[in-house]
Amino acid sequence: MTLRGKAHKLGNNVSTDIQASNKYRPVGTTVEEVVSQLFAELDPELSKRVRPGDILVAGEVFGMVSSREDAVTVLKTAGFTVVLAKSFGNLFYRNAINLGLPALEGNTDGIATGDDLEIDLATGRVTNHTKGTTTQATILPAPILRLVEDGGIIEHLKKHGDFAVA
Repeated sequence: MTLRGKAHKLGNNVSTDIQASNKYRPVGTTVEEVVSQLFAELDPELSKRVRPGDILVAGEVFGMVSSREDAVTVLKTAGFTVVLAKSFGNLFYRNAINLGLPALEGNTDGIATGDDLEIDLATGRVTNHTKGTTTQATILPAPILRLVEDGGIIEHLKKHGDFAVA
């Protein structure tokens, strides 16, 4: 599975509270309304630039602090198809996989907002078409890749009826 899109880069230690806290989602607020405020504290124009198929890029410990599934749902609703970061908060990473959003670890230093990226989930190869460079990200294990390809654990269960991912 290969994904291609424009990069939107954030820094290190980005907490899920910045994108999906109750501050941005009081009772009755829709996911779409939260998307309109996506990372507004870090990049006020980000929500206006994101297009379906784009790639979120970050530094160390993306998604730290919270266990909110909303953090992943908001990213998917905004149009992101993959998150590439140097490292992830454990709960965010697990929620991403469970909801079918690939999260790959790799060196993001050479990537800038606006770069045209292509990521091969099967091999972990990250091609920056803007700069003519390639890097290597982690490879998702085959069972995890299958869950992601199926759209997450719930969609996998609907499709296969069990947890078999072999």
